[in-house]
Amino acid sequence: MITIVGCGALGSLFAGTLIDAGFPVQGFSRPGAHLEACRRRGLLVEYPDGSERTYHFPLEDSWERLEPSDLMLVLVKTHQTAAVAPHLPSALKPRGMVLTLQNGLGNAEILASSLSPGQLALGTCSYAAFRPAPGNVRWGGTGEIWLGPWDPTTDVSPLIASFQKAGLSAHFTPHPQRALWEKLVVNASLNPVTALAQCPNGEILRHDGLLNVARTLCDEAVQVARAEGFPLEEETLWQRGLAILDRTKNNRSSMLQDVEARRRTEVDAISGAVLDRGKKHRLPLPMTSCVTALIRALDAQGDRS
Repeated sequence: MITIVGCGALGSLFAGTLIDAGFPVQGFSRPGAHLEACRRRGLLVEYPDGSERTYHFPLEDSWERLEPSDLMLVLVKTHQTAAVAPHLPSALKPRGMVLTLQNGLGNAEILASSLSPGQLALGTCSYAAFRPAPGNVRWGGTGEIWLGPWDPTTDVSPLIASFQKAGLSAHFTPHPQRALWEKLVVNASLNPVTALAQCPNGEILRHDGLLNVARTLCDEAVQVARAEGFPLEEETLWQRGLAILDRTKNNRSSMLQDVEARRRTEVDAISGAVLDRGKKHRLPLPMTSCVTALIRALDAQGDRS
């Protein structure tokens, strides 16, 4: 049994993809319109070839109603990680594993505090999805999954094989923390720009001003990564970001989706994480400081959860 913990846009996309590959899937989701729509009429997924499929699978908002899991794929927002972590051990089979593919930094550390070292894997995902309506998810762009174990002695090859069986591009990395920093740099470069400009990913490529802001954010984040002991290259990650923008041109970033839905964003775990670690090293990060303050101001407006 595979449990998707956090059936938002990306979690729902993974659910459909894994079900198509023949895996038993269940989901855990917070109460709300998306959960109710999926329960009432099923999850509708729109694929890039124009096809649509509706999936009916157990989707719960109670841990007690979940079956024991071989794999729990954690995709909740970063500020929700601490709330779900204590429930994971009792929801796992004795040899089960938890994999986090969440945005930002700090999620693996929180999950590790509730799990034994051999039960945890971490990684990154550049597949894109967005939710145009409750119960409806649209494929936003192809990508890759890179994952590795929290404990280097743990074998994660069965996880990779499962994703590959589902047609997903999944790969092993012996350095998952570096992969998290690489993704953080890309997210910190692009997501705040889409959220503040209120535009799909591809629009950044059409405006020199937005590109300049994104490039400055990329350079600042790489400075911080280097100070933290991860010798990343600005140009390599900038070109990766540009490729993602092109590949997911019609997608609306998760941060933009949160702003539009008046939900709390993940800015603290993305731009805020860059800013906090940069301050520790006394690095000037004027652009990161600016966009972080602006997104946090949006978070402070209205009732966001």
